[in-house]
Amino acid sequence: MADSQLEASELRASQGDGIGGFGYKPHADALALAGYMTPESVGKYLPNLSAFPNSTQEAIRARLNRYSELEPQSPYKPANFFRIDEREVLTLIQEISGNIPPSLENLTGFEWVEIENLIAGHMVTGPLMPGWEALPADLDQVGLAKFSLYSGMNAPLPIKMVGLNLLCDWEIGASLQRVNTDGPQILLGLNIQLVLSPIHVMLLEGRTIAISNIQRLTSLAQCGISRALCLVSYGYGLSSLGRLPTTDTELLFSKRPPLVTDFIASNLGVIIPVRQPSTVIQVRLDTVTLGASG
Repeated sequence: MADSQLEASELRASQGDGIGGFGYKPHADALALAGYMTPESVGKYLPNLSAFPNSTQEAIRARLNRYSELEPQSPYKPANFFRIDEREVLTLIQEISGNIPPSLENLTGFEWVEIENLIAGHMVTGPLMPGWEALPADLDQVGLAKFSLYSGMNAPLPIKMVGLNLLCDWEIGASLQRVNTDGPQILLGLNIQLVLSPIHVMLLEGRTIAISNIQRLTSLAQCGISRALCLVSYGYGLSSLGRLPTTDTELLFSKRPPLVTDFIASNLGVIIPVRQPSTVIQVRLDTVTLGASG
């Protein structure tokens, strides 16, 4: 385990007002596992390093090669899996099962996965939610399952009206829910939907590797939550590694691999600015006159 967890004040201190050269203000933060990068590999994992604020660049360079100082784990112990016994969680999985694409290559299934000892399949997380370091204290098992399954769960979703279009600084879906007529006014009701995006974990050669939505795992770990509902794939060999994880194979199978919990360690993790995926919902108004005389 790394030295200590990052405090919220430390995380915010490393973000700048903008990314030089790009001409835009970043919409979100992400975590980079700088302590597992080297002067040779940092450009691979952070190709836009030179565009980051100077304070962020300095924080990254100060942590390079820190993993060499960590005590190796011998042997590595994979993360524990737990059977889903909660009826409400099973019902939730049943409801979404039709939206999960079938896997033709590996056996897959949902399980509770212990976050400790989960290996980081990527050295940079996706965009962190606003308030990611302070999840609701009363988060029950169903709430934890939904947080694990959906992008943007428990996060404020700022939606702006721009003309007839809706702009949201997050990835969402929408569908027309109702049309109400009130005198000369017609009111349209939209159903805003969160995007189903499970946390994906691979089991390869006795190693449990998180390969998607690592930012949600770091948020849970930061809040002291020990497990997450994950979609687990049981791989059959090292040939799958080149397609999914981007962390170097040597690191993944080293005696001290990079762990998800290392992202929130002050001596290893650094916050970086990233683009936040946005959604534009376009509403088009057409007027057609039927039966008009020529």
